[in-house]
Amino acid sequence: MPETMTATEARAQIRASTLDPAEQQLLLTFVGRFPDEVFMRNTEQELKRYARSQSLTLPQWFSQWRLTMAECASEDNEVSVQFSGWGNGKMEDFERARWYSLSSSELQRGSERRKMLRKGSQELRPQPLAEEQDDPDEVLLYNLGRPRQKPGNPEDPVIYRAHLEDLEACVSSQEDIACMIFPAFSSVGELLSRVARVRRRTRVIEARLKTNL
Repeated sequence: MPETMTATEARAQIRASTLDPAEQQLLLTFVGRFPDEVFMRNTEQELKRYARSQSLTLPQWFSQWRLTMAECASEDNEVSVQFSGWGNGKMEDFERARWYSLSSSELQRGSERRKMLRKGSQELRPQPLAEEQDDPDEVLLYNLGRPRQKPGNPEDPVIYRAHLEDLEACVSSQEDIACMIFPAFSSVGELLSRVARVRRRTRVIEARLKTNL
C-alpha cells in the first residue's frame, strides 16, 4: 500500500529527496496550494511490481518522483485533477475543463495499443501517465526512452499529451506516432505545479494561489 502523508510530512519528504532543487520547488508549490490534502508516495516494492507487470524499466526521474511525493492520496482511485494551463502555452477552455486521473495507467499485455506505443515510433517509447475521465483515449504520456537507447543516455523528463485514436490513425497511414504526440509539461513537477483543482468524487478543492512553502 502507498504511504500517506500530511502536507508537513510531504514537504519534509520533498526537501530530503535527491530530486533536482528546481523540481523540489515545483513539488513544494503543489503541496502548498493544497495544504489540507493528504498526499501519498509509493514504495519500492510497488514500483517494482508495476515495472514487472508492464515489462519496462522505469526512468530514474519517474521512480524518484513516485518514491518522494506522487500525488494526492486516494483509497478508491477517485481523485482527479484539472490544470490551469500547459507548461508551454495557454489551455483552451475545453482543455481546462478536463479531469485527469494521475494514477499510473497500465497497458494490457499483447494489446494492440501496447504494441503501438512500444513500437510505433523511432523517437519515443511513450507510456501512459494519466487519462482524462470522460475520454480515456485523451492521455498524458511519459517517455521510456528511444528504442534501443544506449545505457547512460540522458533521460527525457517531458510529459506529453496525445489522443490514442490519433496515434492509431498514424499507424494506419504508416507514419511515426511521434507526429501526433505533443509536449505538455517540461517535467512532472511542472505538471503538478499547474494543478488548479483536485476532485474527490463530487467534492472539488480549489488551489490556494498564495502558498506557504
